[in-house]
Amino acid sequence: MSESIESKGPQTTCCGGKCLSQKSTSILTWKNPIKTGTVFGGIIVALLLIRYVNVFKLVFRLATYVLFATASAEFIGKIAVGQGFISRIRPEYFAKLSSKAPLVADHIAKYLSGFELKFQQLLYAENVENTFKAAGISYILYILTGLISVWWLLFVSTLVVFTVPKLYEVYQKEIDEAVTRYAEVAKNKADDLQTLAIEKSKPLLDKAETQLGPVGKYVKQAFPVRTASTSAKAGIPAETPEKEVPQSAADVKISETASENISELPSAPNTKLEDFVADVEKKTDESRAELAAEGVAL
Repeated sequence: MSESIESKGPQTTCCGGKCLSQKSTSILTWKNPIKTGTVFGGIIVALLLIRYVNVFKLVFRLATYVLFATASAEFIGKIAVGQGFISRIRPEYFAKLSSKAPLVADHIAKYLSGFELKFQQLLYAENVENTFKAAGISYILYILTGLISVWWLLFVSTLVVFTVPKLYEVYQKEIDEAVTRYAEVAKNKADDLQTLAIEKSKPLLDKAETQLGPVGKYVKQAFPVRTASTSAKAGIPAETPEKEVPQSAADVKISETASENISELPSAPNTKLEDFVADVEKKTDESRAELAAEGVAL
């Protein structure tokens, strides 16, 4: 299992030729309990010191005692015996940090260049999905930092980083099965909710289409319509159209007789507005003519 995990990592080399990704993977999965315990314990102790001890005050206090003691010993020795006590036991000066500086600087430069490149890719949305993910993570961290302190975030993150990989390695099969099962359940629930929302909104969309005209049609087209394929996927039976029942000979005869009787009915009077106005004007003219003939002045 460990060989398969280590073989999947990138084969970039750094830190004197050691593969950093394989090294960190072996540490986080507790391949060497002593080494992992040392790193884990060192991080926890450092966090506790930062939390409960004023480290800078302690360092400056120790530096004061040490420097004052060495200066006093050197001064008293020169006065008493002509040579300082520190000068007698002082070793040769050395510069070990400078020998490791190129390696450390090279390592830091690789990390800084990679971080700078990734940041620019996220900032300028080279991959939109990754940029959205980074925005979501930033929002979560924004909420968390508002609820708890940064120290607690670092402390909990350290515990998670040193426990979750080992638990996943031990229970990988069970975790993968559970994730697959619950992902399928969540997908089915989402499909059911979508189908229910479409069914509930259909009467409102039909009403909007009727009242708003073209705007209603546009709004209705913006919403998905449940089809037979989506219904089958969601487990809802599709609606079947009603079958046409063939008419018997008696029904056909009755319908023909009814149509003949309807055709014999008197037609309704013409109720057009223009005809009505013309009739009124005609009757008015006739009434005026009759009154004029009788000698009645209008």
